[in-house]
Amino acid sequence: MQPIQEDKALRKLYWRFERALRAILPRPEARVLGAISGGRDSVVLAALLAQAQRAGVCPVLLGHVNHGLRPEADAEETLVRELAADLELELQVHQTQARVMSRQQGWSLEQAARVVRLGALAQIAADTGCEAIATAHHLDDQAETVLIRILRGVGPRGLGAMAPSTPLNLPEEVALETPPASPLFLIRPLLEFRRSELEGFRERAGLPWAEDSSNEDRTILRNQVRLDLLPHLEGSYNPRLAESLAELARWARLETEPMAGWAGTVLEEVRLTRGEPASEESLILDAVALMHHPPAIASRVLWMAFQELKGPEATLTGRHMTDLLELLEKLPDASAEPQSETTGCSACRGERDLGEVHLPGKIRVRLAGGRLFFETHRPHE
Repeated sequence: MQPIQEDKALRKLYWRFERALRAILPRPEARVLGAISGGRDSVVLAALLAQAQRAGVCPVLLGHVNHGLRPEADAEETLVRELAADLELELQVHQTQARVMSRQQGWSLEQAARVVRLGALAQIAADTGCEAIATAHHLDDQAETVLIRILRGVGPRGLGAMAPSTPLNLPEEVALETPPASPLFLIRPLLEFRRSELEGFRERAGLPWAEDSSNEDRTILRNQVRLDLLPHLEGSYNPRLAESLAELARWARLETEPMAGWAGTVLEEVRLTRGEPASEESLILDAVALMHHPPAIASRVLWMAFQELKGPEATLTGRHMTDLLELLEKLPDASAEPQSETTGCSACRGERDLGEVHLPGKIRVRLAGGRLFFETHRPHE
């Protein structure tokens, strides 16, 4: 393995990495947990983080999650252990049960593995005093994410894709045995690097890596985008499309972040804690107060309310958001609706349901009595 400090090309890429890393650390010299799978990008991240530790930028720990989903999983763990030893970095390995989570939540195995992995890394970080979890997401990953969201239908917020640094908010399905001593952040110091740059670094440094066989599975949408769609668009229309999409994401974040702050304030203003108490499975909003805000803010508040229940990994399509806004627009008719002669669970509150919307994760949103009820949907007795 070629030492970074002895090679000009490796040093040049490292200096770019160090600047990016310093800019997104929660605080100077915060301890960082590097997520390493054994794939090409993650071994490069591990080597760069090791150099950052040697340069005194921050203390570093590596974390590997073995789902046991593929025959090569144990070989990947062995590779990661050997690489950590070569880099002289501490390594923590967790075994997980992604299949169990997939069955319990009705998620795809890919989604379950992602959520379980994030939870395992968060637990390692909490146990070892890390303040940030670094992942190897790069510019090509960002471009693929933007394309996927466009294909599925997305608004300005979704176009922002992945930010270089975000507070780590785990889904409700993931509970840590030991809470972290301070807030955790998810950081992506490679987000401005092309995949080809990282592969060139890996080859020049002589870093070992393991190929994930699932990366060739074209039944997975991201693989279709990476292997087929993005190369076709770059070859036929714009050879720098990945950079253009990443730039689109950056500007989308810059323009929507102020709205996010405004929406967060509004969410607290319209949150109701009196009357029927909220719980971990429900959230009640003052629909009347929410209606007085612009649709762009109201939609952001509704999205944030949903993610408060289902976690940051949960997503809504443009159709979901349209349905929620249309539900809110039914509110002016509420004054003409009698508050009696109701049936079901609303009867006990003397409210008449004006409509409801069903969202992913078994969340139902009801409009009744001038309030929006975000609740886990259970069939009536």
